[in-house]
Amino acid sequence: MSPIIRLGSILLAAVVLLACTPGENTPDSPLVVDITAVAKALGRDEVMEQQLAATRDQLNRQLDEISHDLNSQLDEKQAELGEQADEAQTQELQALALQARQTLEQTRAHAQQKALAYRSSLVLAFQEEVRGEAAEIARQRGATSVMLASVATLWFDPRTDITGEVIARMRAAADRSDKTMESDGITQAPDSEQTK
Repeated sequence: MSPIIRLGSILLAAVVLLACTPGENTPDSPLVVDITAVAKALGRDEVMEQQLAATRDQLNRQLDEISHDLNSQLDEKQAELGEQADEAQTQELQALALQARQTLEQTRAHAQQKALAYRSSLVLAFQEEVRGEAAEIARQRGATSVMLASVATLWFDPRTDITGEVIARMRAAADRSDKTMESDGITQAPDSEQTK
């Protein structure tokens, strides 16, 4: 084999290898962001948990009120019937007690659904905030998609991880917002420090 053919073969192999090696900005490799890490770094996980706890407390107070009202109605009915209740009145009281328990259970289930829906709305709102920053980073890098890192993700190339960049951009946006509010003379809420 002539030296020119050998050199040409080596150069061709090098070009093929370089062309097949995925680069950092290949459009077909999605970027990855760990939204849990973003929430923790910004303190938003604690803020969302506090908001959720406040909602649960409110729902529990409402459940307690309903339970108290139902028990009062049962006590009134029992006092009204007295100790001389006949069989029909006793059955009516038992039916009323059963209905009260069912009402309370339905209300409890509805309250749990409301709490779950509120939690989902908090998470989705935060995802939308992250999505805006992640999309901008993806555009800058020429990527076509951003995925959430999750337990379903077995592995990803650390070069595609934009979690740190998202955190930095969101902190910068929060700082700009704080400065704008200060320049406008708006006072900060005490828990706004948690978003930094």
